[in-house]
Amino acid sequence: MHICTVLNKDGGTLRTMDVEQFATQIRQRFEAAGHTINIQIISGPELIETLDQLTNDAECEAVLAGGGDGTISAAAQHCWQHGKTLGVIPAGTMNLFARSLGIPLNLDDAIDALVEAKPERVDIATANDQLFLHQISVGMHPKIVKLRDQQQHQSRFQKIFGGIKAALSTFSRPPRYMIDLELDGENHQENLSLIAIANNKYGRGHMPYADFPQQGELGIYSARPLPTQANLKLASDLLLGTWDTNPDLIERGAKSAVLSFEHSKKKPDVTIDGELVTGQNRFEVKIHPKALSVLAPVAQEPGGLFG
Repeated sequence: MHICTVLNKDGGTLRTMDVEQFATQIRQRFEAAGHTINIQIISGPELIETLDQLTNDAECEAVLAGGGDGTISAAAQHCWQHGKTLGVIPAGTMNLFARSLGIPLNLDDAIDALVEAKPERVDIATANDQLFLHQISVGMHPKIVKLRDQQQHQSRFQKIFGGIKAALSTFSRPPRYMIDLELDGENHQENLSLIAIANNKYGRGHMPYADFPQQGELGIYSARPLPTQANLKLASDLLLGTWDTNPDLIERGAKSAVLSFEHSKKKPDVTIDGELVTGQNRFEVKIHPKALSVLAPVAQEPGGLFG
């Protein structure tokens, strides 16, 4: 397989690594396995132009992307539009999509797994035609991201610590919005402090990501405004994967959803795969079953992730 690799040196954990050395390791391992590979090390502003070039290259069969969550989402959008296979290097903060695919989080182990990986098709979702791999969020999570990004972070751990500080501030003063929600054509109007629409329903027993990325159904998670202690309990349950035991979090499923903020006095912050989105007051959200080809680790036993 001919693999085109893009490493965003400004994204995720690559900011604190010797990216040239990492690129050499990637090249050696893929070539030893019989693949051909080219690798481009870029800065953030070069990402979209580079992805345009790679995904329009007829010889490029797969795009291997490394960087933060924004890098992976952008690469997925291009691969989906141009019919390429996406390989995910887990160099972000949470690496939720990599977890869904069963890719090891240790970078050395991840490269070994990707060398042997095979193409599989997984679901994606879109919000106003913008692809997302994890979720679109309104309310508390975007507020946390906004407060966190106002701080300076030189490492992954500083970013996580900044997120904790932002979360504590948000939990003590949670936002609240009147949200118009349409699920598979059924209309609801709800007073909420958070709503997340996920690409497939969350799994149990771990952070919020899908265990099976081929369910073909959006997961909708919402909570009304709560006091600080209840928000802390909700956050803990989400991180630990015990959210299904929390009566304050409502889970629903749908093939399509529409979010609108026409009746909200204050326009809410919105994130798509962790990136803040501005200037949009209505989002049409759809699931696209098995629309994206990805490099997935070979199942170790029958009935595994893609078995």
